[in-house]
Amino acid sequence: MAVTLDDGDYAIQRRSFSHAFDIFMLLAQDSVAVAEYKLAKMCADGQLNNAQFEILIARLDPESKRGNRYAAFNLGLLHERGLGVKKAPRRAVEYYERAIQEDPRGLSEPGQHVSARRRRAAGRQERRLSAPGSRPPRQ
Repeated sequence: MAVTLDDGDYAIQRRSFSHAFDIFMLLAQDSVAVAEYKLAKMCADGQLNNAQFEILIARLDPESKRGNRYAAFNLGLLHERGLGVKKAPRRAVEYYERAIQEDPRGLSEPGQHVSARRRRAAGRQERRLSAPGSRPPRQ
């Protein structure tokens, strides 16, 4: 019987963190990128024990070296916040840079690289222009 991301999420809801960890590790080994994200989130949420931290780091490091930008980003996050590893901001920057080198737009899918701040600003500008009595923008 194959396990799914939903099985891991259900294990987390039941507070069976070891079981969820095992499920997400199996899925991560099958190259399910979301599983690596779920593992990093479990780490950030304090749901992993020390042995699981070590297993996670041992999994993510070679993945990041092979060009997995999500693994590199997650390692950066762990080092930046000192989650499961000694807090190391410089090392975090190295991992973040590795993640960005793999995808120069950042950690985004095509068409999603515009920041939320820029989208909100564009929405405000559009509302201003459509308001009654508004002036057209200067050229």
